[in-house]
This record gives sequence, structure tokens and C-alpha cells, in this order.
Amino acid sequence: MTISQHGSSSSQQGPPLVSQDAQEVHRYASQALDLITRWVDKGATDPDEPTSRWPDSASLRKSRRSNGHKARFSLGDAGVSQDETVAFLSQTLTDSVHPWTRRFLDKLYAKPTTLAPAIEMILGALNPSTVISSAAPALCLAEEECVEALARLMGWDVGLADGLTMPGGSASNILAVQTALGNAFPSFKQGGVLGVVEDLAGKGRRGKACRPLLVTSAQSHYSMEKAALACGLGLESVVKVRCDATGRMDVVELQRVLQEAYENTEGSPDRTAGWPFFIGATAGTTVLGAFDDLAGIASVVRSLQTHHAGAQPWLHVDGSWGGPVLFSSHSRRLMAGVEHADSVTINPHKALNVTQQCSFALFRHGTTLAANVTGAKYLFHGTGTGMEREALRRNPGSKTMGCGRRADAFKFYVAWLHTGASGFGGHIDQGVAMARRVADLLETGKYKETLQLAEAMPSREDLFFNVCFRPRMGEDVRTAITRSAAAQTGGGESANGSTADLIETACSRLASRATVHVHAAISRSGRFSIDRAPLSPPHGRGYYTRLISHPDTPFEVFETIVGEIARVGQAFFKEEVVSVLESGRSLRDLLREEDD
Repeated sequence: MTISQHGSSSSQQGPPLVSQDAQEVHRYASQALDLITRWVDKGATDPDEPTSRWPDSASLRKSRRSNGHKARFSLGDAGVSQDETVAFLSQTLTDSVHPWTRRFLDKLYAKPTTLAPAIEMILGALNPSTVISSAAPALCLAEEECVEALARLMGWDVGLADGLTMPGGSASNILAVQTALGNAFPSFKQGGVLGVVEDLAGKGRRGKACRPLLVTSAQSHYSMEKAALACGLGLESVVKVRCDATGRMDVVELQRVLQEAYENTEGSPDRTAGWPFFIGATAGTTVLGAFDDLAGIASVVRSLQTHHAGAQPWLHVDGSWGGPVLFSSHSRRLMAGVEHADSVTINPHKALNVTQQCSFALFRHGTTLAANVTGAKYLFHGTGTGMEREALRRNPGSKTMGCGRRADAFKFYVAWLHTGASGFGGHIDQGVAMARRVADLLETGKYKETLQLAEAMPSREDLFFNVCFRPRMGEDVRTAITRSAAAQTGGGESANGSTADLIETACSRLASRATVHVHAAISRSGRFSIDRAPLSPPHGRGYYTRLISHPDTPFEVFETIVGEIARVGQAFFKEEVVSVLESGRSLRDLLREEDD
């Protein structure tokens, strides 16, 4: 596309572009659009296009320094020409992870929708900040309507609910904890953690019983711990509740932990000590994709409120990953009970393919956000105290711990407008169906002898997008391990343990090591991007490949990557285990090597 001498596009109808601003925007945008569309097309059509050329920024830095790139594009006093600027943009695309190959299966996000780049271009032109609605009325309205629509999906009273976008799911979770702390302990706003301790001491509690506790599951996101740090509570204030065999929070254990904490008024160290003010449930855990029993957890909360005076823990649901199941008529049952939550995090930039970042922190009662308001009359102009729901909506930045805000909700609004709720639901259903096909391929298909699912994988009907598995040891590998173990222990008990114990340890450690090897080998090839994650008993032992069944990735791609993982894994067992043990090296020597 070229610009005519009058400033208009030669391929478009309309009046000529008069201003220099408009002409320059058109020139740069046209060149960028050409770069982007060619890059997208190559990723979508070329099976040999790498998903990633570089394992990390350090490797890229070394390459650029060696080929003179740094000297050409270093930051300095003088600027570069338009052509050089465009060349740098082109090189950046080349050096970046390419999600449009549909072989980027490394993270919970994937390629964006085809509409997404256009939306980002509009936001770039607007350069808005949604800190106050007067600075971005149309975009703040889009945010308000997104919040209302999501609240309706969760069964909340739309007239009472509120929320806003935050820069990522972790930030949304942290805001939920900060808001909960401010509402549970009104003295926190002025007195901080000391004020909280004094409040609890006033209730007759002593020692560590005066410590506020954040209770969550052992499989919850690490942002729960980050939230404790951000609030000045410390990591000891985070209580991890064990999970059941499929990675869901154990509701019975949760009730026991909560009762023990509320009743331990003396802060005895042999029992849970502190005052639980926050319960963090998860809808879609990062590794297994498990959904906590929200209805069961909500029932525990209601029971505590009846039997323990003043016990009103805040229930938060981290639906950063799994929250979009609310759009699916088939899978929304996984979040049954969400209507009882005080706050919910949901990230459209993950399962719904909205561009990074787009995360909502939603609150069943919007006025609870007033706990975060400090006032800045030079910026936040409103009526009354500024604590009313409408005043908070007029000044959305006042509800957060920050100021300037990107209009991320607009991206979700346009995506929803274009796709519709039913379209989102179909997208989720497609991803779930894909995960089931991949799991079947591993469990009953042609790879059942060479790959194994993680022990804790949810049932097929409760499956989300996550599939965790690793190379399966064949009989030849187990035989080599058994012989070596028997030779070291004499076939029975020894000072270093039994043969059976050594075999079990070796099988787990070496299967985990095979996963690490597979991940490294596939990453080096650059054709696929996959990830690995550790699991501990009873959910697994060591590392597993975590594959995300993004709906836009064809099943044939999953078949190819699964086959490659099987091939590389079996080669590892043959070359790095069987051959090494048959050469005379002891099993214990082999196990002394680092797994990661």
C-alpha cells in the first residue's frame, strides 16, 4: 500500500489525508501492517517456520553482539531513519516466539484472534488511561459493561457488583487480598498490620493467634504468596491446604484447618495459629487444570459463620485460567457455587485469546473496593465521600493501588461483541474436546506403551485444557534398573534401603529426568514450544510435560508433538539408562546426577 502525493491511500476510497500526523501514522501503520501480515502468513503456512529461534534473551543478546546488530540498533544520542526503524521492527518479529504457527504450546496463552491486532492499533492511536472516566469515557463504559456482563454470568446482583481490569491475574489476585484485608480489619487502612494485630488482640487472642491468615490450596498459584508479601503479612501467613487425588482442595481438610485456627486463641504452635480472613479457591490450576469444589468451600464458610463469632472469611476464586468455562453450557458446572464468591479473577487473555494483558478483578459487592481509596482531589473528582459505587466507577483508578491504567477491557468488549457468548462457549468446548482426544491418544491410543498420563489427571468429564504426561518406561528399562538395584542391595534389605525402594526411587527419578531431557531437546529444535512442571505425591513424582490443548491448534499438531516426545523419551531411556547400566555403572551413581 502506498501513499499518493495528496496523502490518501491509493487502494482506499475517501478524502485525502491532510494533516502531517495522519499521513505519518498511515505510513508507519501501513508498513507495520505489511510486516505483521507477512509474518503471520509465514507462521500459518510454513511447517518449517520455527516457533522460537532463541531459548532465552541471553542467547539472542550473544548473537546480536557477534553479528553487529548491537552497533546498528543500540540506544544512543542520535536517532535512526525510518527504514532502519522498520528494519528493526522486522527483525524483532523474526527473533520472537511465533504463536501463529499454532505450535506454541508452552504457556496458558496462545496466538491472539485475527481481530486482536486491529483492536490494539485502535488503543495505540487513542493512547488512553482509564484512571478516571472523564479521560476515557467510551473505554471506561466498555469496562463497566464487561464487568456487569461477567457478574451476570456468575449469578451476582449486577446492581451491586463492580470490578476492573488489572495488569495480569497476579495483580487481580493481589487486589482481592488487599481488598479483603481492608474489609476484614477496618484498622488496617490506617494502622497497617499492627492495627490488625491490635484488633485480634482485642478479641482475646494471643501470640500468633493474632496473625491474619490467607488460606489456599497446595495447588494454588504462587500469586497467593506474592499477595501476602505485598500486604506485609509474610509467607508464614499463607496456609496451604492439601489437595485430593485430582488436585482439588480437600474441603474436609479445609474445614479442619479453619476450625483449628479460629479455636486456637492462644496461638499454640502445635496447631494452625492465626485468624483466617481469606480463602483462595482455584478454578483451573496451572499444572493439572483442576477446579476446586466451590459449592463445598462456600458451605464450609457459611458453617463457620454460624459456629464461630466474627468468623467471616472472604472467599476468592482465582479463575485466571479456568474462569471462561462460565461461557460453556457443558463445562460451567465446574464452577458451580461461584455465585457465593466475594471476588473472582478471570483472564480473557488466556483461554479466550484476547491479547496480553486482559485480566478482570471482580467483586460481588463493589463498595468493598472503598477500602482501597485514599483520595487525590487533584485527580479524582466526584460527589460525596468518593466511597459510593458510582463515585468509584467514575474514578476507577481510585479502587486500585496504582494510578495510570491501560484500557484492557476494551479488547474483551470488542471480542465479546464480535464473537458472542455462545462463540466463547464453543471455543471452550472445542479446547476441552481436544484435551480429551489427546488424553485418549496417550491412554488408549498408539502411544499407551511409550507415554503415561500423570496419576492425578482429572476425569475425562472434568478435564480442562491441561494434559500432563511423560515417557513411560518399557520392560527393558525396568529390567535393567531391577538388575542394578538387586546387585547393589543383594536383592533384599541393606544399609541403604531395600531393593524395592531403590527401584521405585529410580523409576520416578529417571522418568522425571527423561521429561527434562525431552523438554531441552524439543526446545533446541525450535519447531515446538512445550513446558514441563513438577508434581509431588499423591499427584505424581517429579517432572511431567504439560501440554495445553489450545482450541485453534489442529489435532494433527498434537499428534506430531506427542509422537516426538515419545521418540525422544524412549531414546533417552535406551541411551542414558539401559546402555549406561549395562556398561557397569551403578544405579546409585546414575541417580546422583542432577535431575534439573
